[in-house]
Amino acid sequence: LELDYTWNIGKRLVLTGNLTQMKAVIDSYTNDADSITYKKVSPLLTPQWIINQGIIWAVYKNKVLFNLNSRYVSNSYLDNTNNNTLMLPDMFVLDAGLTLKTNRHLTLSIMCNNFTNERIYNSGYSVMGTKHYFVGAPRNFYGTLIYRF
Repeated sequence: LELDYTWNIGKRLVLTGNLTQMKAVIDSYTNDADSITYKKVSPLLTPQWIINQGIIWAVYKNKVLFNLNSRYVSNSYLDNTNNNTLMLPDMFVLDAGLTLKTNRHLTLSIMCNNFTNERIYNSGYSVMGTKHYFVGAPRNFYGTLIYRF
């Protein structure tokens, strides 16, 4: 199930987001390592929930925009055995940004991703019952300068 929305609350405030709820099931899976067959298991790295929400606040004649975005991904299995000890933890991240439109030709944006500096894991795997994670980026900044001809 997926939902995508944009809601203009007023002239200067917009809510955006998307939501995914998934319940995927593998009917039968045989593990190569031990030849055990598992029935009705969730696929690895398939979170049940992914939620992205954002708010954009336009000020000063829509030339200054503030945005705040949140992202939640629920936990997921690191293998197809659905072993509860082999899980990728859920994560919640906040990003914030500022956009300045100086004229019709020039736009400057500054973004801060993971501004709460949460330790997040984007992916992972397991080897012989041991968890391994790919660590997501800590707080980071970037800027964009757009010039339209």
